[in-house]
Amino acid sequence: MAFRTMNERRSPRLDSRADLMVNGRELDLVDLSAQGLCANAPKPMNIGETLPFVLQLPAGGCIEGKARVKWTQTLGRKHSHGLEFVEMRPWVRHTLTKHLNPRHVGWVDWCDLFLQFACALSLVLAAKAFFAHNPFAVQAAVEYLPWAFIGGGVMVALYLASPS
Repeated sequence: MAFRTMNERRSPRLDSRADLMVNGRELDLVDLSAQGLCANAPKPMNIGETLPFVLQLPAGGCIEGKARVKWTQTLGRKHSHGLEFVEMRPWVRHTLTKHLNPRHVGWVDWCDLFLQFACALSLVLAAKAFFAHNPFAVQAAVEYLPWAFIGGGVMVALYLASPS
């Protein structure tokens, strides 16, 4: 079967240090893209066969799904295979996309941002209701607010100075 050139591929393939298991066997991952992967195996696979796979990412996280063997090539004892992802849960696909492109902002990121905004808004509304009914709490908050800003600044500085 003829190989596609880089210009004919739907998405670029990137080197990845992920560990790959296909159908319970550990394979050598050559490269990875949003649509599939290339792997070397000790035994040949059948074209068209759909197999379960697990990718263990180096930064943590696991990508599971099913992939179909699109092509195979034998060079001596080495068997190279091109596998196309055919079944993957949406949040797992998001994990793969984030692994391939860490700057990608997808629907999961927008949902996370919305939830953070909703929590912050709830806290602000709760604080407003609390302070509206307790004038002594307003006085205490005004007195201790500078210390809260200093403490928050120290926590942010410690976070930014941490190695990871």
